[in-house]
Amino acid sequence: MAETVLVVDDNPHLLSGLSLALSMNGYEVRLAQNGAQAIEIMCHACVDLIVCDIMMPEMDGFALLERVRQMPQYVTVPFLFLTALSNSATLEKARSLAADDFIAKPISPQGLAQVVHARLARARRVQSVHVEETLLAALIAMARAIESRDPYTKGHVERVAIYAGALARELGWSEESLNQVRLAAILHDVGKLNVPDAVLNKPGSLSPEEWTLMRQHPSEGAQILNAFQSLQHVLNGVKYHHERYNGTGYPEGLAGKHIPEIARILAIADFFDAVTSDRPYRKGMTHHEALVLLQNGAGTHFDPEIASAFTLLWLSPEREPLVDQIRQLVGGQITTGFE
Repeated sequence: MAETVLVVDDNPHLLSGLSLALSMNGYEVRLAQNGAQAIEIMCHACVDLIVCDIMMPEMDGFALLERVRQMPQYVTVPFLFLTALSNSATLEKARSLAADDFIAKPISPQGLAQVVHARLARARRVQSVHVEETLLAALIAMARAIESRDPYTKGHVERVAIYAGALARELGWSEESLNQVRLAAILHDVGKLNVPDAVLNKPGSLSPEEWTLMRQHPSEGAQILNAFQSLQHVLNGVKYHHERYNGTGYPEGLAGKHIPEIARILAIADFFDAVTSDRPYRKGMTHHEALVLLQNGAGTHFDPEIASAFTLLWLSPEREPLVDQIRQLVGGQITTGFE
């Protein structure tokens, strides 16, 4: 669908030339000779960008821009001033009204078309980022909503994010990478949106058919996130956090260092929180008991180097801030087994 450019100028000859150039570049063009005509057009058609002269009868370009920014659907529409005025006062006023660009006349019709193309491309990128941010916030909300289906997993993704972030820092990851592993932790179970409640919250053992459904959640979570360009760096963590170091995990049976490091970190963080949390059918282990179990699984279930790093992290004096964060999440109740 062609993007629509509104050109506002009281010079009919200039309007004609600009309209021809923009149309030849694939844009749908609407023309107005003053601000009042422009407002009328915007009330009845969707406009993607506005090019406007400043000195016009009835309503000048500045007044038009003020009116445009008061219209909710046009708060962020690119607005370009095209004018022969170039003194500092004019420039300052244009900036104060949040004009997106100030183009000096004379400019060739093709030159304007190039500016319009660049501005619309930037607007699309900004809109894309905004949409992704909005959808990401919705995904995070959904990830947390999964926990609300089972009160025993409340706070799970936040705790896994704390454990995984602390472990990644222990391994020397950069601050940017720490943010990535924390985000992967928040989203690691998003694929469980497709798992029925009866399976997700079953208090006893799952049947073979139910296990088949449950084991699909890492792949389905990665498939959900794959639509987001900004989430490509967390896909491996989401998809492979149930792989085992000896190759007996799922969904692909990866082994050893073939499992992405982010997934090997999440596997330990996810396991540690799972076994230290209460369930309807069992009491959660102390952290000391969980560390013993973790070490027993090093080399089979877990990367032995990362398991050792996690154990050292919990045995070190520096673990206290980590424990404090977890205490806050669980209302002050925590049994570390080290007291």
